Amino acid sequence: LWKIMYGADRLKQPLLRVDSNGNFDKNGKFAPVSWKRAFDEMEVHIKKALKASGPEGVGVFASGQYTIMEGYAAQKMMKAGFRSNAIDPNARHCMASAVVGFYQTFGIDGPSGCYDDIELTDTIVSWGSNMAEMHPI
Repeated sequence: LWKIMYGADRLKQPLLRVDSNGNFDKNGKFAPVSWKRAFDEMEVHIKKALKASGPEGVGVFASGQYTIMEGYAAQKMMKAGFRSNAIDPNARHCMASAVVGFYQTFGIDGPSGCYDDIELTDTIVSWGSNMAEMHPI
């Protein structure tokens, strides 16, 4: 998690796909933009989607790195603000596929172990887990 928050290569400003004139182009190349420009572009496209498709025209794909408060704010924005239930958790894609492996290996639907054990150990080995690379949202 340290690399996600403090890594030298982390994004520090929004990127927007633009054409050679700097106009939004969903097939364009990423270019750094100001926060104001990023929010202005989001406003334009969210309003366009809502006008064309109603509340189901917008949605949120939630990050596995959401804090509880960020998740709460996203839920409020979608349900109260946009009147949309189109919210998809990262867990459906990430953990749903792991459940089969957990059942076959441990006989339960979650990883084995106890959080209390973390404080009692000197070494933790994690295979196939690179949060900065695998969960960049």
